[in-house]
Amino acid sequence: MNIFKQFVKTIYYFPLVITYLCGVGGVKVKQDLEYANETCRFFSNKNKYILFLNLISQLPEWRQVYLMRIGRIGRLLSIIYAKNILLAIHCDDIEGGLFIQHGHSTEINAKRIGRNCQIWQNVTIGVKYSGGETPVIGNNVKISAGACVLGGINIGDNVTIGANAVVLNDVPENCIAVGVPAKIIRQHNGRSEENC
Repeated sequence: MNIFKQFVKTIYYFPLVITYLCGVGGVKVKQDLEYANETCRFFSNKNKYILFLNLISQLPEWRQVYLMRIGRIGRLLSIIYAKNILLAIHCDDIEGGLFIQHGHSTEINAKRIGRNCQIWQNVTIGVKYSGGETPVIGNNVKISAGACVLGGINIGDNVTIGANAVVLNDVPENCIAVGVPAKIIRQHNGRSEENC
């Protein structure tokens, strides 16, 4: 039965499978796939083809990231594989390893997003006011459900932004930002510090 399901998926997603096998997305797609394999244990598989097929068929947000990665071909194929979630990505500089978890009602508008970034549902990354600047997101950043990251700010490497936080100022590396407006909590010399 599993072989039959894999066959049906392969037929339906044949155009995407061909682009993947031809390496259209390049290194960043491989990094996205590796990070998804580490992050989402439900889909974990040593066979990259089976992993790819499971991700594009069962996670519409991963499929949308893949379509974005493959550029013009992806925009054309998005007509066939219409979005059934409200996920908008407006960023030309996204490093490999982007993983969007339950990306419903998520708007991503950043100058740059670093490696291995995780973003959950109902997240807004963008301008603070019309015509304003967009954020720069570092490496290994986790942005939890409902968070807003607004304005021309920098989010450092290894940062976690808590659920429903509203981040309006820079967040240094290795910190956790929580609350409205977000306060930054970090370890320094063995004790916690809070910064606004």
